[in-house]
Amino acid sequence: MYNATIGTFYKDAYLLFTENFYTELHLSKGLKIVSRIGVDTQKTSSDDFKPSDHTDFAFKTNEDDLLTRGSYDISNGSRLSLSADISAQLNKTFNEKHNVFATAQWNVSTTEYSEVQHYTIGFPNSKMSNIAFARQYKADSAPTGYEGRNRNLGGLLTGGYSYADRYMADLTLKTSASSVFGVKNRWGLFWSFGTAWNAHNEAFLKDVSWLRQLKLRFSAGSSGNQNFMSNASLPVYVYYSGKYYNGFAGAYLSNMENPYLGWEEKMEYNLGLDFRTRRLNAVVDFYIADTQNLVFQRSIVPSSGFSTVSENLGKVRNKGIELSLSYTVFQKGSSYFSILGKAAVNDNRILDISDALASYNAQQQAVAEETGSTMPVIQYYNGASLHSIWAVPSLGVNPVDGKEYYIDRDGNMTDSWSAKNLVNCGSSDPLFTGNFGFNGEIAGIGISCIFTFYGGGYIYNTTLLNKVENSYVSSNLDRRVYEGRWAKAGDVVPYRQKASTNDITMPTSRFVQRNNVLNVSSLSLYYEFPFSLVRKIKLDRLRATVYVNDLYKFSSIEVERGTAYPYARDISFSLTATF
Repeated sequence: MYNATIGTFYKDAYLLFTENFYTELHLSKGLKIVSRIGVDTQKTSSDDFKPSDHTDFAFKTNEDDLLTRGSYDISNGSRLSLSADISAQLNKTFNEKHNVFATAQWNVSTTEYSEVQHYTIGFPNSKMSNIAFARQYKADSAPTGYEGRNRNLGGLLTGGYSYADRYMADLTLKTSASSVFGVKNRWGLFWSFGTAWNAHNEAFLKDVSWLRQLKLRFSAGSSGNQNFMSNASLPVYVYYSGKYYNGFAGAYLSNMENPYLGWEEKMEYNLGLDFRTRRLNAVVDFYIADTQNLVFQRSIVPSSGFSTVSENLGKVRNKGIELSLSYTVFQKGSSYFSILGKAAVNDNRILDISDALASYNAQQQAVAEETGSTMPVIQYYNGASLHSIWAVPSLGVNPVDGKEYYIDRDGNMTDSWSAKNLVNCGSSDPLFTGNFGFNGEIAGIGISCIFTFYGGGYIYNTTLLNKVENSYVSSNLDRRVYEGRWAKAGDVVPYRQKASTNDITMPTSRFVQRNNVLNVSSLSLYYEFPFSLVRKIKLDRLRATVYVNDLYKFSSIEVERGTAYPYARDISFSLTATF
């Protein structure tokens, strides 16, 4: 609160401009040519200023430090995208029952982006709140930034057929090239096929008055992903900062080229059912999705001059079921009340890892052993989840001596932690997710409430680890340090003793906990003013609304929120008038 009164500010802004220009040429009935040219440009900026009397600099008291009090961080970025496509589209109906459609499209696009950051210090007072007053850059800091360019070229063919709105099928072929990938592997070929049966339009179901829709669907297809660094496959040079020879700056190669780096590919199969009556809507989907050629940073021998290289490795499978339901309890005039819900069960497994990933796992164990990291390391094994939590199985804290005892690979009890004993203690991916809620309106008063939930997964509880077990007396302490830490023989407690300030807890199953959550995600209330009143003030409609998000959270574990990411509970009020 004090910092808010002394001229501190944080500002960010952006300007986004989008323009799409379309032209259509109708060659005949049902046949046309459509072209588009698009421009998308964005400018971003942020300023973070802290004057010299900000509490961040309260302990800088000697003469040298006084000159470096106050800071100003600024960044400016830009992005420009240009795109164009042209397509020929055919849509014809024959004999009122046969419908055929087809599209052939060609597209091209380019995107350029960049950002520059400056971190400066030395601002005597809050009045000097412009970066031009900076005394110097932060220690060991210089202007930094990045830039990149992505270019894409591709073609698309789609076609479909339907008969009497009962039987339908469609086919898509797509080829695309991207500058993100290696020069020898830039093109990808993808396809999809789908078919459906509208059973409700069959003669034997047309007389079923309560049935509005009964549709069976099946689809299969592949797709590609290019959402990673644009220079992952390219040799990247970095200049030595502040080092020159005869007036020239030196540079070194920081990224190893991989000309064979290609598309991440996903193959999906889906079987679905759509069912609808006057009051009930239901959608069920069964799916299997295999993702292969995932882009990883593979470790390589240091004699190559690099420690890692981007490469396509491994295969992952997701399979599950999704169910969506909505039911109108009653509806009379403008009054109604409905309930809705959606749930999904998903299983995530690694199907195949390469020898390179097996070597990566061994390196991760060595890293955990050598660095003394308190967080679980990442490892990949066949049959395990992509987001498995690897920790050493724990027997808990011994009431006799306050030490933690573990189980090693051979099933023996030990008080010594070793990365060789790391096991899969569960996945951070939830087994099930979903939402449910209700909405309705009576006499102009409306209400809507949505709950979200997920569970069946696990989390490594860093709140207990860092704020309780690994905490120091000089820090802001959790009361569980006093209530739950071992102090004397006979104490049956969840937290072990600390032998010294350097004694830290390594990844252990004690802090792997079930993560089941129910959120009251949103609640809104509105009042629709009577039509008779609204007409008197020359309006067509007038509505007042109150909205609250993230109202309450029920959780199987206690963790801190908002310390590592923005978190806010918002309450908003709006008044909408229609003339």
